[in-house]
Amino acid sequence: MALTGKVNALLDGRFNAAFEDVRSIAWPALRHRLILSFAGAAEGVDPDAILGDVLSHLDAQQPRVGAI
Repeated sequence: MALTGKVNALLDGRFNAAFEDVRSIAWPALRHRLILSFAGAAEGVDPDAILGDVLSHLDAQQPRVGAI
């Protein structure tokens, strides 16, 4: 994911990857890696909802520019 984020930044004309570069490929890179247990599947747990929840928590914890 880090390498793909760097490639996205280069394609956008930047030399360093930003959080959005990595976040933009998080869904395709992680969606197929979530495998539900039988209990989760029986309860109707949605893997996309899990991934969305994780990514929304990462957005909230993103450091502000200039913050120590």
